[in-house]
This record gives sequence, structure tokens and C-alpha cells, in this order.
Amino acid sequence: MTEHDSWETYSFPKLEFQPIHLPYAGLCEALWERRNVYEQTADLPDTGEATEPENPYRPDLFSICGKGRDTAVSFDHALREVAGHYVNHLAADFETLTEIPLWTLESLCDALEESFLDPSKEEMLPEWPVEWALQRFRMIRLLRFTRIDYQCSCLIGSEHSGEPMSPEAAIEAAMSGIAPGDPVRNARIARTTTTIWGPDHGWKEGSYCADVYQSGNLSAIVPEGLREAEIRLYLSLDSPDGDPDSFDSYGTGLIRGLNVLTADSSGNFSNDWPLPAMPDRTRVPVRGTTETFGFHAVRTFCCADFSSTFHFTNKDGE
Repeated sequence: MTEHDSWETYSFPKLEFQPIHLPYAGLCEALWERRNVYEQTADLPDTGEATEPENPYRPDLFSICGKGRDTAVSFDHALREVAGHYVNHLAADFETLTEIPLWTLESLCDALEESFLDPSKEEMLPEWPVEWALQRFRMIRLLRFTRIDYQCSCLIGSEHSGEPMSPEAAIEAAMSGIAPGDPVRNARIARTTTTIWGPDHGWKEGSYCADVYQSGNLSAIVPEGLREAEIRLYLSLDSPDGDPDSFDSYGTGLIRGLNVLTADSSGNFSNDWPLPAMPDRTRVPVRGTTETFGFHAVRTFCCADFSSTFHFTNKDGE
């Protein structure tokens, strides 16, 4: 693929009277462009020279002729794999979702309000039709949001002096004098506290202990050329023990379930995550138990809209 390649280079969307290999090659280049942004040549050896990885989808021109159905089936297999790395940004209501929605061939067709043209079905001609190629063209253009890395600072503290104090005082003591560390790439996103009633752990009557883990100062690691791109962080959150009663948002406004955060132009997600932070409500342990509360990310997915960097996109970027 060259920097001048585009859909128009391969005759899209007007494919009538074109040789078979031309639009198919365009689909392969577009699919490789979508895949390459999340692979980022990470597995290539560092030779000190900038090299462009080879497109594994690039077809043998002679192999296409007479094998239209097999070629289309093979392409759809690759498209399904690549689509599964992209977020379905058209999903209607994030508040009701429990998982991060990723594209499938079926959901792509649903978004297009079209019936899926299945090349494996008998009714499809041996030579794949223009309709199939145009539907894949429309599918690929919906692939915009894919994963990027994020970073956050973390704070870990504990209080086990055994001195008489309240649960709140134990939490504050656990965080006293502890400064957040340097940002860590893709670190665990959580804010959890365990409070312990002292006498059951060999400490003085009326004492409490506390263990604290907090992350904050979230920001995206923005790739070159995406400074003005739309960046989202998807967080599926739960309480540490899965009990709804022990979920605590620590003043972040996050909810149990799926949360969608949007970054500013610098890649920062929120100014409401200061470190250290106190929980919204301290759970007081009873004799013979500990209380663990807060939240942790069951699943984390940070992504950016790469459509502004694609050669194979609509002229209006959508």
C-alpha cells in the first residue's frame, strides 16, 4: 500500500466492468490497514531501519480467477478476526451493557441494515458478485475504534500498628506519607480497601488495620497523529468480592457495570481521580471478619478513533 492508495484507487464504489483482481486487492489493502494499526509491527525485529510489514492478505492475482467463492470465504474469515478488535461504536445504549461491544460480521450488517451476503451459500455465484465486494467495502469503513494503551499512577499503603483508632483513621494512616508512583502502562485500575478489626489479628482492643490500593491520574498513550482523535476508555467494574453492597466508587462517579470515559485532547480521562482518596462510605468490620470494598476493573479497553489516519475511509471521515 502506498500513501496515495484509497478506495478510489481500486475503483470503489463503482465496480462495474472492472477486472476481478482490482477491487479484491483494494479490500485486502484496506483490511491490512485496519489490522496494522493495532499490531503496530511490535513483533518485528529491530534492524535499525524502518520497514513496512508485508500484507498477508495481498492476493495472488492468478489465484482469484475461477475461485471467487473460495476467495470470498477466505477474506470473510480474515475480516471477522480483524473486526473483533474494533469497538462497535454505534451500539445504542451503553448503560445497559455488561460487556464491551466488539464488531462481528453480523453486527456490521445490522448496522448497515443489510442482509449478510454469505459466500459459502450455494446461491452465490462461483465468481463473487459486485454486491459482495461493496458490502465488504461498507463493513470495513465502520471499523474505526481500536485498542491503544493507557497509563495510570498507583498507590499502595497499609496500617498495622495496632494502635486504637477508627476504621477511617486506619485508612488515612495507611495512606499517610505515601505518594503515587510514576505512571505505569496498562496498570490494574482499581480502588480497594480492606479494613480489619484489630483484636482478631493480635492487636489491641479497639484498634483497626487497613490495606489500601488506589489507581488514578488516568491518561491514554496517544499514538502519533491522533492528538485530536476521539479516545474512549471502557471499564467494566465490579466490587472486589462481587457483592453489590461492597461496591464503592471513591468519589469518581463510576458505576458497577460498564463505564465509558472520553479523554480530552491531551489524552487525560478525568480530573476527578485524585490520589490518595477516601471511600464514599467506610465499611466497619465486625468481630471475626474483614471488610473489603471499593471497585476493580473486570475488563479494560482503551481505544481511539483511527479513521483520521486511514487512507481507506470516507472522504468525510465517517
